[in-house]
Amino acid sequence: MRRREVIILLGGAVAMWPLAPRAQQPAVPVVGFLSWFPETGQSHGAAVFRKALGDAGYVDGRNVAIQYRSADGQASRLPSVAAGLVAERVAVIVAVPFDVGYAAAAATAKIPIIFTIGSDPTTLETLGSQIRPDGNVTGVSQVLPPLAAKRLEIIRELMPDARTVAFLDVADALATHLPSEFADLSAAAEPLGIKIERLQPRSNEELDEAFGTVTRKRAEALIVSPHPLFIAARFRLVALAKLHAVPTIYPFSEDAEAGGLMGYGNSNFDIYRQMGRYAARILDGEKPGDLPIAQSATISLTINLKTAKELGLAVPQSLLARADRVIP
Repeated sequence: MRRREVIILLGGAVAMWPLAPRAQQPAVPVVGFLSWFPETGQSHGAAVFRKALGDAGYVDGRNVAIQYRSADGQASRLPSVAAGLVAERVAVIVAVPFDVGYAAAAATAKIPIIFTIGSDPTTLETLGSQIRPDGNVTGVSQVLPPLAAKRLEIIRELMPDARTVAFLDVADALATHLPSEFADLSAAAEPLGIKIERLQPRSNEELDEAFGTVTRKRAEALIVSPHPLFIAARFRLVALAKLHAVPTIYPFSEDAEAGGLMGYGNSNFDIYRQMGRYAARILDGEKPGDLPIAQSATISLTINLKTAKELGLAVPQSLLARADRVIP
């Protein structure tokens, strides 16, 4: 090759160098999805979140990426897992549920955080300094009032002769920042002459033991609190309740849809849907402090008649009339 041809070729290559960076696609924003229970993006809640994000214009794998991280049900792991997402410089952190949001807020004061809470946000002193116009935290309120006492009323209407009711309650309430409804439930049970057997399993392995206690204590019904452990173990709880033939009322409508006898509360899916919408608005440039704490859908009663029949229970017409949804 002649010298002139070499110079021409090199000159053409040099002229192309500045074009290479322009040809690269810009990096997509990353959403950190931080969960208390095992999460790989395959759960129904994550699917609802992903769809809401997509409906708002952010499609996972196309113009946004979702990184799933989990504490695997171990509260002690939350700080390190949250710190890991912060180190990856994600655009926004979605934290489920409240104790996970608390860990995320402790890990960063800059990255926007969307979390779920189980009570009125004005009562959350631990995050009071974070929920402000110039703060990095917003969220979705999961439940307005404590509902365990109301669930007891529903059990009493279904089973007027019940005298002992078991309660799957929060363990380590201070460590997880999740309030217990045991005091309210006990106060409601006393004038009705009902004894509350409080059970506090700390792991999936202890759930079997808890149902063994239900049987030994001859509890005639069971109330499940909205603890992350119980949400993650929804199908296992439904199976155990059927195995032990224990009429059970759960905290979400999805529990009855999964085969549980009754669900009284809001829809967990509505919470994920709202979080997806908020994540999209933050990706659009809005600040968390400009997004008010959202309230999920209204509280509703769902009754599964198939499960009632399996348990040999006749649901009174008065209760069916009050139900927002009856599953045949």
